[in-house]
Amino acid sequence: MGNRFKPLSKEEIISLIAVSRREKAASVWIKDGRLANLFTGELEPVHIAIDGKRIAYVGKKEPKADDHTEIIDAKEYILMPGYIEPHAHPFQFYHPYTLADFALMHGTTTYIADNMTFFNRLDLEQWIELMDDLSQHPVKILWWSRLESQSDQEELLKRYSLANIERLIGHPAVIQGGELSNWMNLLNGDDDLAGKMAAVKQAGKRIEGHAPGASEETLNALVAAGVTSDHEAISGEEVLRRLRLGLYAPLRHSSIRPDLPLLLEEIKELKYGWERLMFTTDGSTPPFLEKGFTDALIAIALEHGMDPIQAYRMATLNVATYYRLDEHIGSIAPGRFADILFLASLNHPTPSQVMIEGEMIFSASAEQENYQSPVTIDWNKYDQMYKPVLPEMPVSAEDFRIPWEDGKPFPVLHLINDVITVQTDRMLPVKEGYLDVDQEGLLHIALIDRHGRWISRGLLSGFADQLSALAATYTVSMDYLIIGRNYADMMEAFAYVHQRGGIAIVEEGKVAAHLDLPIGGGLSPLPMRELISECASFQEVLKKKGYPFDDPFYCLLFLTSTHLPKLRITEKGIISIKEQKIILPSEPLQK
Repeated sequence: MGNRFKPLSKEEIISLIAVSRREKAASVWIKDGRLANLFTGELEPVHIAIDGKRIAYVGKKEPKADDHTEIIDAKEYILMPGYIEPHAHPFQFYHPYTLADFALMHGTTTYIADNMTFFNRLDLEQWIELMDDLSQHPVKILWWSRLESQSDQEELLKRYSLANIERLIGHPAVIQGGELSNWMNLLNGDDDLAGKMAAVKQAGKRIEGHAPGASEETLNALVAAGVTSDHEAISGEEVLRRLRLGLYAPLRHSSIRPDLPLLLEEIKELKYGWERLMFTTDGSTPPFLEKGFTDALIAIALEHGMDPIQAYRMATLNVATYYRLDEHIGSIAPGRFADILFLASLNHPTPSQVMIEGEMIFSASAEQENYQSPVTIDWNKYDQMYKPVLPEMPVSAEDFRIPWEDGKPFPVLHLINDVITVQTDRMLPVKEGYLDVDQEGLLHIALIDRHGRWISRGLLSGFADQLSALAATYTVSMDYLIIGRNYADMMEAFAYVHQRGGIAIVEEGKVAAHLDLPIGGGLSPLPMRELISECASFQEVLKKKGYPFDDPFYCLLFLTSTHLPKLRITEKGIISIKEQKIILPSEPLQK
């Protein structure tokens, strides 16, 4: 991989100086634009001279030009550096390239991404190869390295060895460790996790936290351990709690936590610390992105009366400074990459045109309404991710039945929002040694090992009362999740997603709605606009079936994730996360 952030060579330095001093013709001359100077807050008329991929000069004098110089008349535009998304999860049905295509149209020219889904599916060498492939996109896609898998599967735990983390954190495209979701283990003396934290710090890179609801005392311990940022604040006081301890605090506005308006209102009297704030969409699922990406968050900030320069800094310079990339991106200044947005006005953050590294990549015209990168990924190269793991289905409808003792309360997983469950004990009828469940609101839930070795079973409430059956391969653990009340329909839904990956709803033996996710069981090849439409339609079907919250997709993803309270369904069975106690054990599948 060519490191796009490598230091300038001697030849590049000499060339940039020559263009800056008007001794050499610029490759691109942006003429008479109005620069939003994020260092001083000024709005000033400038000429910009570009030499190749980088800016050589910003100022009042016209650069040297020749027949090869591309001249762009910018007198109608405000010039802004490309936006930076500091915390992306590029696997919410979209994949890194389709997200990058969409982000680019909305002005984001760099994003920093979670590697979890890919590293859970690929071995170390394949993941490094895929990172290198993904670096070919015009958008700069950088990564963080997870330190844990968010699943207690032995197979996944082995991938997150100290040796693998050390190898990944040394890769030039990996600029931080985290996000640190299993921080309770760290604070309780987890030697292995402390070793991984030390490896990240010794590499001179950042550590992203994930500490929802953390007290001042907990945050103190995490900051002492090396955490440098945390995006989990859901109130103004929680933002301040992070700033007081020196953390950076991305303000989140996502499909499961649309918090930005509240956060802005509660910190609007803040006098200091704005330079440590950022914006993040935090891996929103496609329907939530209908209004845009980082540009949509800037628009919300402007609507709430934020000073425009401050809002744009939070999407650009603040992020670049945090990641120690501000000599390359985050501003329009000499030596920086020519990642430049052409805005109609400061009040309209969605760009009319987007330049990346000196090349005009996108123009919001009828001809280029939807950008699609000329570079593609051959997902078939990545066998472990692309192909189904379970070749046959060693499952029958009988496997969904739950043996139970009559007169004993049954522990039900009950959803209280999109991602949090609680345990509710119910007295339920038993027939011939099995639960005889036919009560409103109660659904069977099962997790089937993708290798066909085991099944975990339980009951779920608070999901979708009118659902007959749903199956999904879209889970953190990468296993098959089946939810429903009709065993035959549950088998049909399982059969559907087993063949092609994705999520399917079945009624009376027929597929009523589906989202096909053929890439690794979690990703779609569709462009974002098509994906938004398909996901919105599927989401509407689930809501008509009684799903009561905002984002059913995150609900499905996180039911197997062991970083959230209180009950989760895993390869060990239904477990209580806080007590690390198996509530209902899994059972081996008969072959």
